Amino acid sequence: MELGSEEKTHLKARQEAAPASEVGSTETPRTLPATLQCLERSHREPERGKILAQALAQTTEAILILDKKLCVNYANAAFCRQVGHAAEDLVGKPVARLGQPPFPGMPGDHVAFEAWMRDRGSVSGEAVAPGENGIAIPAYVTIAPISDAQGDIIAYVVTQSDLRQAKQAEARLRERERTFRAITAAAQDAILLLDSAGRIVLWNEAASRLFGYTAEEALGQNAHLFVAPARYHDAHAAAWPRFAKDGQGAAVGKVLELEAQRKDGAEFPVELSVSAVKLSGEWHAVGIVRDITERKRAEEALKRTNRALRTISAGNMVLIHSTNEPQLLDDMCQTVVELGGYRLAWIGFAEHDEDKGLRQVASAGHEAGCLNSPRISWADNEFGQNPAGRAVRFGTPQIAKDILANSQHAPYREHALEYGYASCLALPLKEDDGQAFGVLNICAVEPSAFDDDEVRYLRELAGDLAFGVLTLRTRQQRDGYQQENLRSLDRLRETLLGAMRAIAHMVEMRDPYTAGHQTRVADLACAIARELLLDADRVEGLRLGAMIHDIGKISIPAEILNRPGRLSTPEFEIIKSHAEIGYEIIKDIDFPWPVATMVRQHHERLDGSGYPQGLKGDAICLEARILGVADTVDAMSAHRPYRPALGVEKALAVIEAGRGRTFDADVVDACVRLLRGKRYSVAEGQ
Repeated sequence: MELGSEEKTHLKARQEAAPASEVGSTETPRTLPATLQCLERSHREPERGKILAQALAQTTEAILILDKKLCVNYANAAFCRQVGHAAEDLVGKPVARLGQPPFPGMPGDHVAFEAWMRDRGSVSGEAVAPGENGIAIPAYVTIAPISDAQGDIIAYVVTQSDLRQAKQAEARLRERERTFRAITAAAQDAILLLDSAGRIVLWNEAASRLFGYTAEEALGQNAHLFVAPARYHDAHAAAWPRFAKDGQGAAVGKVLELEAQRKDGAEFPVELSVSAVKLSGEWHAVGIVRDITERKRAEEALKRTNRALRTISAGNMVLIHSTNEPQLLDDMCQTVVELGGYRLAWIGFAEHDEDKGLRQVASAGHEAGCLNSPRISWADNEFGQNPAGRAVRFGTPQIAKDILANSQHAPYREHALEYGYASCLALPLKEDDGQAFGVLNICAVEPSAFDDDEVRYLRELAGDLAFGVLTLRTRQQRDGYQQENLRSLDRLRETLLGAMRAIAHMVEMRDPYTAGHQTRVADLACAIARELLLDADRVEGLRLGAMIHDIGKISIPAEILNRPGRLSTPEFEIIKSHAEIGYEIIKDIDFPWPVATMVRQHHERLDGSGYPQGLKGDAICLEARILGVADTVDAMSAHRPYRPALGVEKALAVIEAGRGRTFDADVVDACVRLLRGKRYSVAEGQ
């Protein structure tokens, strides 16, 4: 491009931005004065002119120079690409041919346009610019006049920056913001955003439901004083300055369980996860708060159920091994305290004298002398209103949920306070005719310690204890009758089997898709064991282990057990933990067979690919190897939430494929002989 000779003297006077425009930005871009300066220098220094020409040709910013009549004098390569025309197609043509004016109110007539520009000096701002195929595009447009020595406008410089990508980015950002706000509004967990001073700057609807404060009440408040109990305030005050400085802290990146406080002052347990994010150069904390009250209740109920299960299982072993009544009574009390974790257990027999006293014959867990006072009776008087007396009198379980708060227990309140128990459960020990001859009394340190499930299991324990006492008494009376002794032992063994069935049933109640699974596995495992010529006692032990081999699933959340789709890796790891958990539940029970080992090893494989210990070969007990085959066959033959039953033949194909590698070869052969020989039938699809 060439300029007239008069321009050289006065171009420098146009280097600074023209007066502010009424359209767009009030500030001329810094590149414009520099461009005008380069134009002036290019005429004084030809070499600079070449450099400028190359710069204009190579810049990504679209540049257009119009003559006084608004015809194109020059268009750089970027502008040509933007409109989809070659430079020779544009030069000399009116710029109006490219589309509408970029700014509203900008005249198209060159005379009116010159007056419009003189009023403004230059204009810049977001506008519409010509694009390819005549389609306007968003752009940042700057228009500045070029004047001669007399100040007359002789040309115009137009620069255009394509804003399409920026507009798309803004749209994506707005959409992300809308999505974020929708997510936070729909979230079931409370979401809080705290600024560097610990003030609440975001408070979603779930937070209002959880804490009881509206967003208007919460925003701007110090969260650590607002929803945290007072005992946490000092710790937060000490830790927050470090977080504000570097975004670090003991809680950042962790999931914590602690107490929160509602608007009404009530405290409740929450799960809190904290993340640090830097916004506008300052550290902010994002807190996600979940109410875990129900989970805590469920965990406590599960602990109580596990406690009762351990107690009843161990109690049944006491029944089997006890040879005399005093030993049975002492061992039962000891079992209740040591395995059940209760504060006190004692057994009393009803006296049929005038006072109707309860003679304490065994106890465990109490402080020395605590059973000597106060007087305990089963008569209908002030000394017989205690749970033990009422249990004998009415023949039904009696619960004192809070001894210290119930006026009926006034004679025993001081005694209970002294020895540290707040609630108790009294279970009658009954004769065959239903009359109570004694009571098993269990005390706990916390109020309301016994829920319905726990009472049900402990009631069964009391029934077994009563049966054991009566059996031992019968045995003493009929010392010479060996056959009767054998029947009693059989009944005790049947009691143990019944308890194991109850445990298996309780586990399977949580997972309806595997109902009957443990019983079917037990039946098939025993059939395989007999095929392998194992002795009857060993087969009986295998049956017990098989009936409760999945007892560890009692600790697996029901939503994972019953999940209809594929499990995630963390969820599968939780499922796998059931073998080790089952072992922990029963390891301290003194079975005459390796039941705990069977439970722990039933998912081990010969090549070490199993779990939880990765055992190989003979390190896996034979019973567990039998269980592994029986468990696999039944699982594949039955429906599951995530698939229909696959059938016996597919199950056999799997164990045959693993013969000698993952599964014991002799066990596989025995199982195949039974099923293919039609000597045993698996109920498919059950």
